[in-house]
Amino acid sequence: MSVPIPPPLCLRPGALDVPVPKVDPMRWNGASMDAAKFRTLPQVPGYRYELLDGTARIRPVDSPLILLAARTDNGMALARPPASVTLRPPRLRDRDALVNLWTDLFAERPDYGGAGREHIRADAQKRVDALLDSSNEPLLDWACVALHDGAVVGALLPDMFGSYPQIDVLFVAPDWQRRGVGTTLLRTFAQAVRADDAPCVVSTSHPANRASRGWHRAMGFCPLPSRPLIQHLRLCLQANLVHDHVPANQGRPAKTMLDQIADRLRASERKHPTAVHPIRWAQEDDALEQYLVG
Repeated sequence: MSVPIPPPLCLRPGALDVPVPKVDPMRWNGASMDAAKFRTLPQVPGYRYELLDGTARIRPVDSPLILLAARTDNGMALARPPASVTLRPPRLRDRDALVNLWTDLFAERPDYGGAGREHIRADAQKRVDALLDSSNEPLLDWACVALHDGAVVGALLPDMFGSYPQIDVLFVAPDWQRRGVGTTLLRTFAQAVRADDAPCVVSTSHPANRASRGWHRAMGFCPLPSRPLIQHLRLCLQANLVHDHVPANQGRPAKTMLDQIADRLRASERKHPTAVHPIRWAQEDDALEQYLVG
């Protein structure tokens, strides 16, 4: 799951909480710099530094999201929200409020690749609409919104990672952060998942996101071994193909994609000491890839 946390609590896969390098809009291809200055730059985990012919660049590495898991029976997230805050599953009438809060919290943040407000709103609408589809069980049963006087002040929207329940996005309105709302949303999610006999929940964090790493650690999340995860996903895919849960014309590309993920996973693990689930940035030429070292 994961976004720069102080001040807003927003978690979403791939979120970054990093010093934003100064950007010269007239010089998207890098910043002129000598080797002495380049060596003094602070090293941000999860970023690759390059100096070529006097031009310096800093960009996210081409892989590592840390995959994390927390058991649902470990008493996680014991905080309680203010008495005036109530929690319940999302309803259709919450759609606009969820989309608006999602957009306001994530707009113009680096974890969205520099995407503008309209792009983020479209993404939020698509994800919320998919979740609120009446046939989307058990995800809709696991989702949870926090309300104060009938207004949405936070939400946890789930997804699936293989057969693991996953935090897709967790956000809390600024006025309600640091008051136990986010941790209670997580606890409610974990309890709902546990009722369905799921032993753990999964989330993701970028290595550069210090705040996200700290939050996950406080909530009881630990890195999930990557090799068993890949084996687990492969077995799930094969079982779905055997039982015709996935059409063959969809299953074959999915298997090819899984093989590619496994190959990239092994390559990334040779470079990074932690268990990671690799991703490819959706838009390699977007603003996230174009941060300049100033």
